[in-house]
Amino acid sequence: MSPNVAVCLRTVAEELLAALEAQEARRPFRRARRLADEHLFPDAYDTKEESMAFRQRHGDAMRETVTATVRRVATEWAGQAAFTMNRRAAHDWLVTYTHAQALVLGRPRWKPNLQTWERLPSGQAEVTMRWLVYLGAALIDALIGQPWRPEVLLLTP
Repeated sequence: MSPNVAVCLRTVAEELLAALEAQEARRPFRRARRLADEHLFPDAYDTKEESMAFRQRHGDAMRETVTATVRRVATEWAGQAAFTMNRRAAHDWLVTYTHAQALVLGRPRWKPNLQTWERLPSGQAEVTMRWLVYLGAALIDALIGQPWRPEVLLLTP
């Protein structure tokens, strides 16, 4: 990757770690507070109550796992543009940069009664989100050793 991409990715990892650990972090549009579990772990059930109950039961353990993973990326990677990563590091990067999307997503989540998704970012946050999604696809490509083919991912009815 280019040096400026490395700097950006390093900054994203540090900001995510700060938000997970309830420290101040720079964010695209506002100062960050602790990243809430409902932003970090989106609703997985039909009702908000069921999702909240799930996060109450498992949120601390899930946050601890994600925080430890992000901490490894933020502390083990010095920010160099060229390096080799093993499968564990690739897993850590996937977890880190997938969860980093929560830093730029807005609120609210999926609204079943309106059948709409209103959490998508816009402006600079949208650019950051697309970049993070691309990074995930590139990491998966590297892991499976095959180039990404967009035509394979097209969903048809």
